[in-house]
Amino acid sequence: MVNFVLAQLRLCLNISYEMLHNLDNNHKTLRHLMGIERDLGYNPVEFEYQNIYDNISALSDEMVTELNAVILEFGHREVFKKKENTALRLKSDSFVVENNVHFPTDYNLLWDCARKYLDTVSKYLQKYDSIKGWRKLANLKKIGRQLLKLQYKKLTTKAAAQ
Repeated sequence: MVNFVLAQLRLCLNISYEMLHNLDNNHKTLRHLMGIERDLGYNPVEFEYQNIYDNISALSDEMVTELNAVILEFGHREVFKKKENTALRLKSDSFVVENNVHFPTDYNLLWDCARKYLDTVSKYLQKYDSIKGWRKLANLKKIGRQLLKLQYKKLTTKAAAQ
């Protein structure tokens, strides 16, 4: 079990054996996951680097990936098996919070992202004048401001009509 957890950790995080050795001996949650330490009062188990390297290098990345697929398939087939005739029952909990959100939020967020992107590009253009292809940067900002003005005008006329 310990070797599989460590091999999985190394594969998923793409870390070196030195980092794995450090995590294995010092990360409390990882040690709980491996079943080494459960509570206080246990003598800490220290793993040697060479033991980790020898055991984990014996498991290839392909083998760990294949083991993951087998475990996942077993879980879907046996553990979380849905009964054929039973309908799904879902529960949810919600509550209402008063907030001042202006419509359309997604457009405003999109404009904020585009504006910040254009500001960042303009700073790079000032620093590195050899970058080509951004000659219409001021025009893009102008168009964006015009779109926001049109959007605001549409919202105010719609609100006035109501």
